[in-house]
Amino acid sequence: MLRRVLTGGGLVLLCLAAAVMAAAPASAHLAIRLDIRAPEDGSKVGPRVELEVFAQPTLAGVDHTEFRVIVDGDSVDANTGKRTSSDDTTTIAVSTTHRTPLNLAPGRHHVVVEYRPDIDEPVRQTAVDFQVRQPAKASKWTNALIAGAVMVIVATFVAVRRVRRAHPQV
Repeated sequence: MLRRVLTGGGLVLLCLAAAVMAAAPASAHLAIRLDIRAPEDGSKVGPRVELEVFAQPTLAGVDHTEFRVIVDGDSVDANTGKRTSSDDTTTIAVSTTHRTPLNLAPGRHHVVVEYRPDIDEPVRQTAVDFQVRQPAKASKWTNALIAGAVMVIVATFVAVRRVRRAHPQV
């Protein structure tokens, strides 16, 4: 039966089927992937958080891509972290990390990194949700205690200096 398939034009059909099966995974390739390393999804962070984007290499082998950052629905300059009215993109090379400073108000935030893995790929998004904590406030008692300690140190220094001037050592 194998001889009949191979001699009756089946060899051409077999080669064609093998070529189609081998090409199928290549059409679903992902040229580069951007991952958000920080802040982590669901985390609670301080007010001076940095967005850390890593360009993950893949088998398709592109060496860079462009991305943009969207914070709470507004475009942000990926270099400065400041809101911008334009949709400017920033280039990131494969196997590198890009940091964007985010000066955010306390509360919940949604950050999206939008990029195109390759020119023939659709735009992809990587998102993270996190919460910014309130900055730590010093209480009135803490401030009063620090001020009192400084006053005691200064008064002690002045008193020791006066005693030494009044009684010089021979």
